[in-house]
Amino acid sequence: GQTNRLALGIFFLILTALCSMFIPYFAGKMTDAVTIALTGDPARAKRKATEAFYGILIVSILGGVFQTARSYLFNTASYNVVARLRNRLFSNILRQEVGFFDSVTSGSLISRLTADTNLLKNV
Repeated sequence: GQTNRLALGIFFLILTALCSMFIPYFAGKMTDAVTIALTGDPARAKRKATEAFYGILIVSILGGVFQTARSYLFNTASYNVVARLRNRLFSNILRQEVGFFDSVTSGSLISRLTADTNLLKNV
């Protein structure tokens, strides 16, 4: 079922977290570049600032890509689980005896098929 999709989603979740941890590292490098500029070595400061800027840019883009992949995988997995649950619930409703439908209202059944199964998407 959805195990592989969720495992891959967890992998992208970890990659997103790792990218987030690199932002302060490169921000520190940018601060170092400012300090170097104040000490009178503008060429080295410019090189360090450029490296830090591109580091932040690359890590941010990768983090966004990983976050998008994670969201897609988790959302599609949850939608598939809910769809499968709805199908199973509907099949079980259809297999009930006629007397069951005398005691349960159609509104209650529709509510179970839509609202209650939708609650599982956010779990």
